[in-house]
Amino acid sequence: MVLATYAFLAPQLRAISRMACEGIYAFAPLIVRIAAAPELIGGGSIWRLEAFVNGYYDVASVVDQKLSGSAQGCLDALRKEFIIELGLDVTYGAYSLASLMASDDQDAFRLFIARFREHSFECDPNRYPVSALVAPDRFSLAEVINRIRTRPEMFLGAKTLTRLRAYLDGYTLGASDCGQDATRSFQPQHFSNWLRAKYRFAADCRWERIILFLRNFEEGEALKLFFELFDEYFAHNPFGRTAA
Repeated sequence: MVLATYAFLAPQLRAISRMACEGIYAFAPLIVRIAAAPELIGGGSIWRLEAFVNGYYDVASVVDQKLSGSAQGCLDALRKEFIIELGLDVTYGAYSLASLMASDDQDAFRLFIARFREHSFECDPNRYPVSALVAPDRFSLAEVINRIRTRPEMFLGAKTLTRLRAYLDGYTLGASDCGQDATRSFQPQHFSNWLRAKYRFAADCRWERIILFLRNFEEGEALKLFFELFDEYFAHNPFGRTAA
């Protein structure tokens, strides 16, 4: 179903697509993209959405853009609405409140998107160009992973491997929107291939699914194992690459 929000923002998005420069999107068009194609974040999930958006805007810190206000205006509007409906005086953010109001993770995602449509007019529809002076090697998944390992809850919201994957996917898309390849330092597909060879997996599974399986789908333990395997992988593949 075509989103009402997309119809509202379509002229702006078409103008954006004609811009000669590349850059990261403000919050409104980013959510429109995700709502139209939830597979971008690995499926409709409020926690994947939060981690993906956080990862996407991690790129903003690399290109020195001040986009936090773009997202915060929308999130504050949603948060205030959720608090009034719940009748609670809490400090939770919009993602957590949507989860509290919904029956499950997927329902919370649908609720968030539905309410976002109602508030999209308050959000910044622009795209922000990247400085040509930013060195491509500053866009590095390997560096992001090493930052996350020191304080995973700060970056991911919770210590889960599923959120890590969403965060990295968001960062990768943000870098791609800037015309950069964040996977040169760590190629997820090659890492998946290495894991399948190491553990003799015949199925074409993504790296996070293999690691979750190895830890009986216990997210916290799977995240710990990921960092161990990440170090082992780089010990064998110092440039983050292995045979396809």
